[in-house]
Amino acid sequence: MILCDVHTHSNNSFDAESSVEEMCNSAVNKGFYAIAITDHCEAPFMKFGYNEEFGDFNEKIPMSYLQTKKAQAKYRQKIKVLCGIELGEPMHDPECTEKALSFGNFDFVLASLHNLKNMEDFGAFNEVYGKYFTSKPARSCVAVKQLPKDVLVEVEVIAEV
Repeated sequence: MILCDVHTHSNNSFDAESSVEEMCNSAVNKGFYAIAITDHCEAPFMKFGYNEEFGDFNEKIPMSYLQTKKAQAKYRQKIKVLCGIELGEPMHDPECTEKALSFGNFDFVLASLHNLKNMEDFGAFNEVYGKYFTSKPARSCVAVKQLPKDVLVEVEVIAEV
């Protein structure tokens, strides 16, 4: 069996406490083949700078990228370390999404199960999705009556490498 974890968050995300270094060391000790560091980036929040809940993605994503690249070099003989990002709400502000993706040459981008409030939005949604995920990874898209906080689109994760 090959052990991998491709959806992890370091202390560069609001919901985690371990450093990239601690995560890689733990994965090596557990016999993992690979780990992907995929820290959160709520794209629409990038333009607001610091947020009490999330911190500042303009600082945290470059930091995550840098720490993960250092871990790739340090652990290259022991484990495959992938540098990733989990993009939350990437379609809400494509400019912010492009900025987030410009912070580095990511190995891994987490994407998507999509819930649309109005299926008439599917064409526009699909156009933006296709721009960023050119290899057309697996996904599903459904219309729902209501989404939390009355948002128009909700995205859950599948990955593209």
